Amino acid sequence: MDVPAGSPLLICYANPYNPSALFAKYGFLDENAPATFCKIMDIIPSTENRNLGLSFSRMLFYHENGGISEEVFDVLLFEHLSGEWQTQKDFYNACMNGDVDTKAAYHQQYLGDVMGRLKKHVDTFLIELDKLDEKAASKDIETHTRIPKIMAHNAFVREAFIRVKQNSIDPVVGYE
Repeated sequence: MDVPAGSPLLICYANPYNPSALFAKYGFLDENAPATFCKIMDIIPSTENRNLGLSFSRMLFYHENGGISEEVFDVLLFEHLSGEWQTQKDFYNACMNGDVDTKAAYHQQYLGDVMGRLKKHVDTFLIELDKLDEKAASKDIETHTRIPKIMAHNAFVREAFIRVKQNSIDPVVGYE
């Protein structure tokens, strides 16, 4: 590709949908990012769940509207079905073959289980963010100069998680 003389050369350092990765690797936060990684880290990677979207750049919580990416639901349902081998296989095949109706039927059948898992994850992670902020606030900013950026990152993530809880989870599973 030809670049006109005097034009800026821009490099994308990270997936624009995951400001946490950008922050962790380069130390700056894109607060205009539309989403953040959902922070579900307890799933053991397999070829199948990677094909369904198990990745930092695809399992997203959307910042502005509190939406949840399709990949979060697919990966969580696949994991939920791990004790039902044939059902898990049928769900996986529906996803891989673009069988939207079969996939939707599985999601509808197990909606309560998947949303319950998501609610527990979000509620637990919000508590962890509060603890991290308390710990960060106790540090000397002169000694730990990244604390303000870390707290800004935590605030960005918290806001996305709260919106997901309010707009996508609580309307389905209710409040506690």
